[in-house]
Amino acid sequence: CTVNTNMEDVTLKEKFDRDGYIVIDDFVSVDETQRLKTEIKIILENMDRAEYEVMKFSDDQNAGDYFLTSSDKIRFFLEDSVELVDGNLPDRPLSEITNKVGHALYDLNPVFRAFIQNEKMIKLSEEVGMVNPKIVQSMFIFKGANTGSEVPAHQDNTYIYTEPESCTTFWFPLDEAMKENGCLQVVPGSHKRELFTRFVLNEAGNKTFHQPPNSEIDWPNDDEFEFVEVKPGAIVVFHGRLIHRSFKNTSNKDRNAFTVHMVENDAHWNERNWLQRPDPDLPFLLLKDI
Repeated sequence: CTVNTNMEDVTLKEKFDRDGYIVIDDFVSVDETQRLKTEIKIILENMDRAEYEVMKFSDDQNAGDYFLTSSDKIRFFLEDSVELVDGNLPDRPLSEITNKVGHALYDLNPVFRAFIQNEKMIKLSEEVGMVNPKIVQSMFIFKGANTGSEVPAHQDNTYIYTEPESCTTFWFPLDEAMKENGCLQVVPGSHKRELFTRFVLNEAGNKTFHQPPNSEIDWPNDDEFEFVEVKPGAIVVFHGRLIHRSFKNTSNKDRNAFTVHMVENDAHWNERNWLQRPDPDLPFLLLKDI
């Protein structure tokens, strides 16, 4: 398969290796993306409004047990700008105040699993160089109109670390993603730089921290980032070391997305990753287990 970039025909693998990411328009149908949005509404309607955690993007993220035990569950994380009312959620639609739902949508929901576990995804994973990937994390990102938080510059290998490094991200826009509503921004070629920091568990396994702290990292300047504007049906695939970010959504348009992280099955899953699967009855699932 080839993609056309600046009038230059290159294979997906050549572009992926060169830039650290690829964009494929019309990879899935708009109907398929709408099916995910419909399903997440059903999930939210059945949510226990007393069960949630506020999502904070900070160096001192003191991740609670709700977060640390979410790898094999479907859980709800609110925007950090949400103001509780007497300790309760405000009387607003959950889609407006939710940051994300994760981290096992793929494992536990048949609609999200069918969206990923198919021959088209297997072929794409092979084209970017994966051999036998397993799905370790799946999330619905809301990035709601006027509320979606900024996501600072980071590398996904920081959070999903294997030896050797093998994380690959598959990102599906479910709404039109533009500068105005906080589309992805990437630093092309930055996957060839070092892994700057790791997000790890402490020895007790009950707290998380960045090592070294994000505040000590010399992240790229603004002029190195490029906006990745895409429409529903597209897919963005990127390397685990690619530096990327997104601004706050200050528009009146949502920027929903579905994100899946895969790693090689044969790579060693690091025991200090925050995301662990202690239940042997629900291990990470292989993409090719169709």
